[in-house]
Amino acid sequence: MAGQDSSLNSLLTSEERAQVDEFFFDRSDLASTTAETYSASWWDFLTWCKSHGHEAIPANPETIAEYLQDRRHYSLSTIRNRLSAISFVHGHLDLGDPTSEGRAAEVRKSITQEKREEETRSPGEQLGSRPYSPSEIIRGGLPLLRDYLAGLKEGSVEDIGEEDTGRHDRWESWRDRHEQARETWLDPLVSREKASVEAMTSEQRELIPEPAFSLSVMRDRAILLLMATASLSRPEVARIDLVDVIPDDDYLLVGVRRKNGMPDRAIRVSELDSIQVCTVRALSAWIVGAGLAGGPLFRAFDAHGNMKSSRIGLSSINLLVRNAAEVAGLDSKEWTPSQLQHTPQDLQ
Repeated sequence: MAGQDSSLNSLLTSEERAQVDEFFFDRSDLASTTAETYSASWWDFLTWCKSHGHEAIPANPETIAEYLQDRRHYSLSTIRNRLSAISFVHGHLDLGDPTSEGRAAEVRKSITQEKREEETRSPGEQLGSRPYSPSEIIRGGLPLLRDYLAGLKEGSVEDIGEEDTGRHDRWESWRDRHEQARETWLDPLVSREKASVEAMTSEQRELIPEPAFSLSVMRDRAILLLMATASLSRPEVARIDLVDVIPDDDYLLVGVRRKNGMPDRAIRVSELDSIQVCTVRALSAWIVGAGLAGGPLFRAFDAHGNMKSSRIGLSSINLLVRNAAEVAGLDSKEWTPSQLQHTPQDLQ
């Protein structure tokens, strides 16, 4: 038994994804779809543990709690899959379940409540809860965004009672992560590119919806302008978190990460007089209008138009580009996200 446990431990803590897959697909009795989900979930937890200096086997409730805090921007279903995979691995090795005890259980409960509240808020509640007028949100730009983010970092924690430790930890985590991200994107070793509205073609400009006090319009304008002026791909846009948006002096930095989460480059975005093609004001309107307080920058919507906590999907970006083209009177079949990108020479 000890030899078998040692063999399984080696697979489950391997640096090679293929060996992790071997356990879930070949050495467990899981259905193929469950094996695929659990393998991806365990790999995420394993790589996170290694990057943070924690043991994945056996994991302890404090490690799980910290992991959940870092992953709380994921959708509730994704978080549940992550925890189910961790529980499955520990159960298979006859170890206690670290996800259902102590601090892990507390954070899990807090996140579950938060996600349910977010996903049940109506668009009217989301927009109506902002302490700014519609005109301020649409036109406010960099000064508005600075004020809003400062409120998240400084004012929110003061109103939390000592008994509400879950919310307190959430805001402390936001402040810490925002400061860490700021240091990262301002680091001179991180390359910078400049967003260029001049590189946009006339048809790309036609693709941008008119400003409107609507969550979907504000989100789509921000995505389309960011892709068109900074030449970002769909995955790069979807991976951006709110903490990666950094007001600095008279411009905005938007951090772009690689697939593994490492910083790739920072996009410098300047405010423009023309609100129609001003990426800074489009991003500010979306962040403030949606009341974002952490997690993914660009969110999905459900079938009823309610904003969800999960990231926008790549297929949804395809769809919003086609829809924008159709509304603009362009041939929607010819428009894909890649047509919003430019060569590096175009951006210089």
